[in-house]
Amino acid sequence: MVMSVFMTSVAHSVNPYETWGDMDFRSTYEPIDWSSMNRFRYEDDSYRYRSQNSNNNATNAKKVSADVEQVWIEHNVFDSNGIKGMRIHVKFTVRGMLNKQGDCILYFYDENGDALKDKNKRYWTSNGSVCASKFFKPSYENSVYEDFKIFMPYSELHLQATTSCYFNVVIWNGDEVVGRSGKYSFSYTVN
Repeated sequence: MVMSVFMTSVAHSVNPYETWGDMDFRSTYEPIDWSSMNRFRYEDDSYRYRSQNSNNNATNAKKVSADVEQVWIEHNVFDSNGIKGMRIHVKFTVRGMLNKQGDCILYFYDENGDALKDKNKRYWTSNGSVCASKFFKPSYENSVYEDFKIFMPYSELHLQATTSCYFNVVIWNGDEVVGRSGKYSFSYTVN
């Protein structure tokens, strides 16, 4: 079985026309309707962050917010167990989260906006939709995560045919959404 994916990201990506093997990467951005968001947790500690505005911590402590600044994807990569998938890199800034645990979650949808359905409870939300996630815990009141990596196995998308899909990135502080991205579209092809 050969898989090909056409991937599209926001217009401010590092290089909007990069190519990886069978992948073609182009830029688009679309707003998202977030009214029915669910969440999932998946722990992994492989991230980097840096302090931002640390001299202003006292005034920012009460307001928690996040901005997803950039997303880029490595396709046809393998995790440490030899599972093939895509590694999604996210650059985001959080404010007001000193020593608070947050979640960076990717939610996956088909072209009609319906959440992809999970079949094995491995990469899933509480309502049975497909997602991938990782915890973070800033050591500063305001932090920038330059290259926060989340791996998504192709097999966990549970797609059996050529399908147009998208995902979005959501930053959580407890049960509160504090930041989110637009759509990152891709076509998944099984040959």
